Amino acid sequence: MADDPRAEAADSADLKFAHYRVLRRPDESIWELGRGAMGVTYKAYDKQLRVEVALKVINPGQMGDAKAQALFLREARAAARVHQSNVANVVFLNEDPANPFYAMEFIAGESLRDWLSTRVPLPPLLAIGLAEQIALGLEAIHAQNVVHRDLKPTNLMIVRTVRGHEKGASEMDPAIWQVKIIDFGLARAFAGDALSSNLDALTTGFRGTAVYASPEQCQERADLDGRSDLYSLGCILFEMLVGTPPFRGSSPHELLTLHVSRPTPVTQLTRLPASLQAVVARLLVKDPDGRFANAAAVVKALERCRTRIESGTERAHDTAAAAEFETAVDSVDPIADPAAGPTAKSPSRQRILLGAFSAVALAAVIVLAAGWWKRNPPAAAAAVVDPVIGSAPVPAAPSRKSIAVLPFENRSADKENEYLADGINEDIMTNLARLRDLKVVSRGSVLAYKPGASRNLREIARELGVGSVLEGSVRRSGNRIRVTAQLIDPLTNQSVWADTFDRDLTDVIEIQTQISQDIAKALAANLSPAESQQLAKPPTKILAAYDEYMRARGIDLRRASQAANEAAIAHLERAVALDPDFALAYAELVHLRAVSYNSGWNTSDASTERARMELAIARRLQPDSPEVAEAQANFLFRVEGNYDEALRVLRAAEQKSPNDPSVLVSLGNVLRRRGRYEEALEYLRRAENLSPREMRILYFQEQAFRALRRFADVERVLQRTSVLLPSVGTDVAIATVRAKKMTTGRPLFAKYNASIRRWTTR
Repeated sequence: MADDPRAEAADSADLKFAHYRVLRRPDESIWELGRGAMGVTYKAYDKQLRVEVALKVINPGQMGDAKAQALFLREARAAARVHQSNVANVVFLNEDPANPFYAMEFIAGESLRDWLSTRVPLPPLLAIGLAEQIALGLEAIHAQNVVHRDLKPTNLMIVRTVRGHEKGASEMDPAIWQVKIIDFGLARAFAGDALSSNLDALTTGFRGTAVYASPEQCQERADLDGRSDLYSLGCILFEMLVGTPPFRGSSPHELLTLHVSRPTPVTQLTRLPASLQAVVARLLVKDPDGRFANAAAVVKALERCRTRIESGTERAHDTAAAAEFETAVDSVDPIADPAAGPTAKSPSRQRILLGAFSAVALAAVIVLAAGWWKRNPPAAAAAVVDPVIGSAPVPAAPSRKSIAVLPFENRSADKENEYLADGINEDIMTNLARLRDLKVVSRGSVLAYKPGASRNLREIARELGVGSVLEGSVRRSGNRIRVTAQLIDPLTNQSVWADTFDRDLTDVIEIQTQISQDIAKALAANLSPAESQQLAKPPTKILAAYDEYMRARGIDLRRASQAANEAAIAHLERAVALDPDFALAYAELVHLRAVSYNSGWNTSDASTERARMELAIARRLQPDSPEVAEAQANFLFRVEGNYDEALRVLRAAEQKSPNDPSVLVSLGNVLRRRGRYEEALEYLRRAENLSPREMRILYFQEQAFRALRRFADVERVLQRTSVLLPSVGTDVAIATVRAKKMTTGRPLFAKYNASIRRWTTR
């Protein structure tokens, strides 16, 4: 990520961070700690106090924006009002409009997200201890009439206490860990508070993280109070105890719907102590009036849970009967103390008991229904109302036959061989995507998950909505190549299949074909004879041609650069010269020439005729290939303007490869260009279910909704875009939509289009 120019200039004469010096990593890069919608946080050194601090500066693109600066300063003041050991303290605020920043204590630990990745599910006592600390921090925050609105594991830091460094300290002892709440970037005031102002209008609408958002936050209600944060705490506590958050979806908008309408999966808690089940269920009640009145009540409830478990009243794996459950709920429902902070109407004891018995009854119904469901499988998944697209299927759990092929790691000494790892990875993905029985997430959605020790497979699988993950590495040394691949069940983190191929470089095509076949077998995919034959057929038998093809595919074409486009074409021309029967290389050539024509880079008759000839060769060699069909459709609508024939070709390809997200995106794009927006949105919705993080899908959705003048839907899509690709341009577009300044068209979206258009050419 590029360094912040303000940080680069920190020690120059024209810009100072007062008595703070931004630190650098051993490789001399700026030490960035985090980046969000409001600003960037760096590790810095306080030259007066001689301690390390976290220095947060406003995003460079928002310098000079009076409203953005006011929000930034309000964030700092909201954090500064809280003084509690479980909340990061603000130690300095610089209010100069030309250089706004503030300093917070530096927390030398790790995010709760990273800490949990190797430890969940936690023992009940450890989870209770950590949740109690978070509740204490929220109690202090809410006492200042502030709602955090983005409580999640990545906004919680965990550090080892002094006691934790003592010899013999147990990692399961909550006393050795301290949790601190950070990042008030989305904080809002309670109604009527002095902190509240017309700036709150800029933080209404859905702002936050869908996995941990409360139902009222998902519904974009303006009357949020501290009970919204308590729901988020319930999601975090559920994840600590079970291993995953209560709701998982293939996209943010699906998660919003689940939080609002899907019952809490209480059956996943049945092996926990009954009082702890009651606390979690109470935190996750849909109606805020049914939750704990405030954070102080949560602290008291958790203390009683701990006392019951430590005294032996309840065992860690006790399956409570209804009578025990009633007693447990009664013991964890303290009367709210008005002095403990902002309160809401406390529910009656009868209502609490009814809720508890409802949870037990619901659990029993679900268990019975599960048996009936197994004996009588439904014809299709039940549908819920999607707030953006409409009706969408909500799967109970991702199938093992849904897979994400993550980017392979290049372990070669020569980093130039990165293209080799990318090429093998992409071809395995392409091979699997052709199989009707598998759901394969597209390349555009997995690119963000680069190889590394911090790659959390369970989190990635949840974000992408898949039940299997493939990761691997490639090492080239001279004419030898080693490819390792491992198919993993992300829920258990267990390997389903793994193999290492140590061969001559000439065998690289055979290796990726073998990996694709092994994975299909491991996932028990039902293959037709034609699919089996296609899977066994390599794209080319000539290594030099394949090398040129992979070099072309390794060029980042998403930046819509003429130079990059021409470089890729040159590699592909060499590939087909080496192997005149290389159908995929011909198809890619046609696609790139069509993009070049459409972009105005090369509109010559010679280039057009060459593309037409290459398309004829590709269709003769592989008439049933979805890649060839896409190339043909691209040529038809980009060069010849024949949208109807392009649609016919793509629909034929869809029949052969119904789970290929690239075909579905192309269909949505062509229909959008023809003005058939509702049909386009249906295909784009299907594509998003298969590829929830692909930027061009969101871009095409936003364009279609804008043409239909469905402003609320435009804003929701832009909100999702801002989560996946934060940029000032996206923020400007969101503000423009909210102001309903749509009538003047594209110019108002110039910054947004510039930041996202580069993702749409591939």
